[in-house]
Amino acid sequence: MYPNIFKRWLLATRDVTDSCFINGLNSRLNRSGEEGRLNAFSTYPMVWLQSRLLWNPEYSVDELLGDYIRNSFGPAADTMRRFHDLIISRWEGIPWSPETMDEIAFIHCVRYDEDRVRELKLLLNQAAAQCEPGSPEHRRIVFWRDRIYSRFFQESARFHQYADQIPEYYCRSISEEPEESDWKEQPVVSLVERQWGGPPEKTATVQMLRRGSELLFRLEMPNASPEDEFRIFTAGDSDAVQKNYAPNVNKRWTFWQEYRVRNERDDGTFLAIFRLPLSGREKLRLQIMRYGGVWNRFDLWSPTLRPIRISRSNGLDG
Repeated sequence: MYPNIFKRWLLATRDVTDSCFINGLNSRLNRSGEEGRLNAFSTYPMVWLQSRLLWNPEYSVDELLGDYIRNSFGPAADTMRRFHDLIISRWEGIPWSPETMDEIAFIHCVRYDEDRVRELKLLLNQAAAQCEPGSPEHRRIVFWRDRIYSRFFQESARFHQYADQIPEYYCRSISEEPEESDWKEQPVVSLVERQWGGPPEKTATVQMLRRGSELLFRLEMPNASPEDEFRIFTAGDSDAVQKNYAPNVNKRWTFWQEYRVRNERDDGTFLAIFRLPLSGREKLRLQIMRYGGVWNRFDLWSPTLRPIRISRSNGLDG
């Protein structure tokens, strides 16, 4: 939440603008099913403050927030004010520097580190205990704790579980064209559901072999549609700051080279061999994605959206 920043922006621009459009709530309600609706609800306090400030940017953020919290949380208002103050202060007071850290790492390591997450959990539990069970105020707090912020807390826990782990793939070098026996000796990597490694929508597997100056990928799906494709991403600078992948996977950056391997079979399966020229590179950042034509839904090798890195001729490091 960033109400103070929003107020400063309104005051700074009110003499040069005659309208302001906030796309913060309804667009999320109309897409992505339950996940989209929960994302919409999570923006509600900020949308509420924005709507008041749009009527009058001179309003006191402190008074508006106090009014919202008193009317929403009743006997737990003081605790929920501390909760919201913590969220706002960490968002507004700690700027992100994209040159030094990728956004997801910044959110979970700096802005809302493990100590802050524990504090947020404690405040929500305290607030729930301060309300009569079953009361409107209690139901609101439990909803925020168990349906909205529980998702962020789970994301934080998974980040700290996975972020420092580097997946490895030991990739044999071969001198001739690969035979089926070569592939059988190679480990099989199963892609996982996008950001945090949940169960994938469809089974998609990858194997790799190195042959001379090429990295060979065997890409398979036992149950595929014509829209399914594999996308292989390589980074132009192996030492650059780590980047995340855009929620809109069709967005392009000069930082990444993207290779798309489309399904050319019509029997409901997917099997393809893709050849990636290494061009003398011994270090290569790499990510593999299965994308099925649905916006913002994809499966990956690395559950934290981190690029994988080839560090030596016989091995792949994540």
